[in-house]
Amino acid sequence: MDIRGPYGNGWPSEKIKNKEIIMIAGGLGLVPLRPLIYQLLSKKQKNVTLVAGFRSSEHLLFEEDLRVWSSKFKVLAIAEYAVEHFWGKKGLITDGISSLKINSKKTVVLICGPEAMIPFCIEALAKENIPENQIFISYERRMECGIGVCQHCNIGQYLVCADGPVFRYDKIKPEIGK
Repeated sequence: MDIRGPYGNGWPSEKIKNKEIIMIAGGLGLVPLRPLIYQLLSKKQKNVTLVAGFRSSEHLLFEEDLRVWSSKFKVLAIAEYAVEHFWGKKGLITDGISSLKINSKKTVVLICGPEAMIPFCIEALAKENIPENQIFISYERRMECGIGVCQHCNIGQYLVCADGPVFRYDKIKPEIGK
C-alpha cells in the first residue's frame, strides 16, 4: 500500500499570527475551520471572530462548541430561517459580516462554505475595505480524486487538491469562472 499526501495548502497559520481573524463558515464549511479554531484556542489567540451561517436554525452544527467558543471569542451564529428559541440571529451571513467592526489593515479573513456564498462574502468584505490579499478561501468542496489525476477540481490553472484547497483570494480571483 502506498500513501501519498498531504497535498496542497491549508489555512495560513503563520500568516495569521498577531492579526485580527475573521472566520466565515457557511453550513458544513464550519467543519474544515474547526481544527483551526481548536489550534487558535490552544494558543490563546485573541481577536478572533467566527461568523457561522446556516440555512435554518435547525441545521446548526456543533451547537455546544459554538456556545463554548463564544465564551472565548466573538461568535455570530446566523440562520436564514430561525425558530423562536434560536439563540443566534436571523438573517444572511453577509448581515453578520456587515455588523462587525473591522480594522481592515490588521484583519485576515478565512472563508469556507458553499461556492454560491463566497462572492457575496467577498462583496461584503470589499465594502469593509479588506484587501484581497488578506482573504483566504477553502475550495475543498470541489475536491474529486484528491491526487491531481482527474483534474475535475480545477479552478483555471489551479487544482484544488494539489494547489489548494486554501487559496489567497487575490491569487485565485483571475482564475475563478475559467
